[in-house]
Formats: sequence, C-alpha cells, structure tokens
Amino acid sequence: MTYLSGSDFESLLSNATDAIIHGQKLASEIRQMPEMVMLLPLVRSLKQAYRPHRPARNYSARLRHDLVGGDQYTVIERVRYLPPRVQIAAFVAITMGALVLLRGRAMVVNQAPMSEATSA
Repeated sequence: MTYLSGSDFESLLSNATDAIIHGQKLASEIRQMPEMVMLLPLVRSLKQAYRPHRPARNYSARLRHDLVGGDQYTVIERVRYLPPRVQIAAFVAITMGALVLLRGRAMVVNQAPMSEATSA
C-alpha cells in the first residue's frame, strides 16, 4: 500500500475527478491505489447527480453587492455626482451632437425635393 502526502493525494483525486467529468480514461496509477478506487464511485455518482442551476437574480445581486461593495448606480445617478464643470461639458457635447445630427437630417430632407425638381 502506497502512502501519499495530503497534497499528492489531493492532486491525484483532482486529476481523477477531471478525467471522470470529461469522460476520459483514468490513469493506471489511479486505478491501482485502493484509496482512490474507494472514492471513484462517489465521484461518479456526484457527476450523475449534478445538474447546473442558475441562481436567482436577487441572490446574484446580493452576492455582487457583498463582493464588490457599495451601491450600484444608474447612469443618471453617476452623472449627478460628477463635478459641475463635467456635467456642463457633457450637456454641451450631447446638445451639439444632437444639433449636428438634426442639421444633417434636415439637409437630406431638403435636398430630396430639390433633386426631384431639377430632374423633371
């Protein structure tokens, strides 16, 4: 009988578990160890019993809050806590972008009737 240190035994058990999960053949050294042979039926039955399950949204939110910490802010709340200069700059940039888009759209709308009138 071969005695292994705790980390060696855990490593072999981990390799055996990975092989069973992925449907691979077990190494001969694993099949020859009585300690491992006793645990293999347990690993196989656990693999058969395991069914993936998605956690509930509330659980995921609580876990995220516990791990990351702090509150999750919406976009509006994040903007509200920015310095006033940044808020003003963001407002000006959004307004100018909207004006450029509207101007371009107005030019396209106004050019369509003119091209029809010149072709007729």
